[in-house]
Amino acid sequence: MADRITSGDPASTVAEADLDTFFRHRDDVPTACCGPLIRSLGRLRGSDDPVVTFAGLPRACVPEFADGCQVELSDGAEPLFRVTHPVSSADGPGRTAAHPVGPDQMLLTPFRAVTPDRIPLVRQVVTHWWTGRAPAERDAVLADLMAKHLIALVDHERLMAAVARAEDRAASRAGPARRSDGDGRPHHLSASEELA
Repeated sequence: MADRITSGDPASTVAEADLDTFFRHRDDVPTACCGPLIRSLGRLRGSDDPVVTFAGLPRACVPEFADGCQVELSDGAEPLFRVTHPVSSADGPGRTAAHPVGPDQMLLTPFRAVTPDRIPLVRQVVTHWWTGRAPAERDAVLADLMAKHLIALVDHERLMAAVARAEDRAASRAGPARRSDGDGRPHHLSASEELA
């Protein structure tokens, strides 16, 4: 393959799918190679902050998917967040003397994320690398699915937080002057019922 495979851009021919579908159909793929990766991704913690959610990705996909992984979220001026696994390659891919990695052994997966305050980040990229081989198209598809899965976790947590806030507002507006008649529907108490 040329210099690097880039997945996630609109011009890419990489198949579009989501990781949830991948999980539902995981019995269709060879479990010997994908089982550990699926279990690792299933243990990732969701948060409404992409930094928290993406922090676990490098550890989840090394060595199950790649030999190394780095996540970088940046506001454009300086790195906002960077995590790399294994830690020995903390300077990033291709910078370790023991196992140098060339650009043809790296896979860059850009994605879109915003902060909890809805400020769009300028640079969001996951870099995977392999010391013994170049990435294949299937690697690009899986990397893209992993990024989409984590974005879905962030969106899910934001939605759940919004639902909780709405329920709290509704409960505070309803106040203590409500009860249920046993049929599941709320019943407003009369003044005499409130005093009883």
